Amino acid sequence: MKKIAFIKCGSFSKTNYSVLEQLNKKFGSWEIDVIDIYNISIKHYYILVINLFASIKEHGLKKMLRSKKHFLWYYFSSTYFFHASKKILSKYISPDRYIFSLQTMTFFDASQPGLHHFLYTDDTVLARLYYPNFKEFDIWSPSRIELERTALHNATVNFTMSTNIRKSMIEQYGCDEEKVVCIYAGSNTQISPNSIKPRNYHKKNILFVGVDWERKGGPELIEAFKLVTQIHADAQLTIVGCSPKVDLPNCNVVGRVSLKEVFKYYEDASVFCLPTTFEPFGIVFIEAFMYKLPVIATDIAAIPDFVKDGENGYLVKPKDIAQIAQALDKLLANPSQCKIFGEEGHRLITETYSWDKVGYRMKEIIESVVNLPTHATSS
Repeated sequence: MKKIAFIKCGSFSKTNYSVLEQLNKKFGSWEIDVIDIYNISIKHYYILVINLFASIKEHGLKKMLRSKKHFLWYYFSSTYFFHASKKILSKYISPDRYIFSLQTMTFFDASQPGLHHFLYTDDTVLARLYYPNFKEFDIWSPSRIELERTALHNATVNFTMSTNIRKSMIEQYGCDEEKVVCIYAGSNTQISPNSIKPRNYHKKNILFVGVDWERKGGPELIEAFKLVTQIHADAQLTIVGCSPKVDLPNCNVVGRVSLKEVFKYYEDASVFCLPTTFEPFGIVFIEAFMYKLPVIATDIAAIPDFVKDGENGYLVKPKDIAQIAQALDKLLANPSQCKIFGEEGHRLITETYSWDKVGYRMKEIIESVVNLPTHATSS
């Protein structure tokens, strides 16, 4: 009996685990093969060695050494790796073995002739052109972008996490509108929305959760917090996920914690603020809404899909310290407004942003184009 092929590269911020879980639940009568390009590359170790030199030559060592995340991003986005992985995958995936295939992200192209193929991603490279603080430094070479375009056009349907990436695929990559469907994303926490405890919005505890301090707008939040404490001397700021050198009264730097531990910081907060300057999606905002927190975020990328200005939070311009401080002041001064925003955000994510609903949307589209044999119908 044929199987379903799920192709990934690493963990993708826990998203790959959630997508695989949904494939198992929504296509329960089918066996799913998980094909991890990273693990395959380890078996073909020469590819990893050659790709190191190829990616440095293509992207430049200066770009790659900015951080571990930047290094891996550029390393796996080289032209060499795209072609090498395509060749290797052709040996694993064929219409004779699989009923359809699904890949996450656009670093590679797992499509094969004669097999329905689907792609799910939170980002495209050219979507960076939509950012107000766009830097050409972060754009791939024209030849590499053309390969990304090929991967998108080879997919039967492209699934996106947000409307801005759907727009990017249509406007910037020339994909047909009917071949691009926004199915959103879900939270990676294991907490049920129905188990959330009542919030104490009078505490004036501002929460920041992010690993990349500068990219997530941490320095701007610190400056805004200094302004806020001039009005709200009892305001507190809790920083989770990173360990910046911050020495301020009422500021608690927690550092890295596990997903199982982070919930207690959400439960103790009254406002969530992450004025990020670059964010392909931002699952952390979905998690904040799950805990019924009002959200302050920047008006970029996917964020306006779920942060509705004046309804469940406030949208600010990237790096606008005065605007961040003003939004914080509004919420800290009005606990009842925090409650209204938190309840509205919670309602939105339970109705739209859950992995179960993502799975149903994905299943509906796949079954509309794939002729599933009657002897192995999905659950």
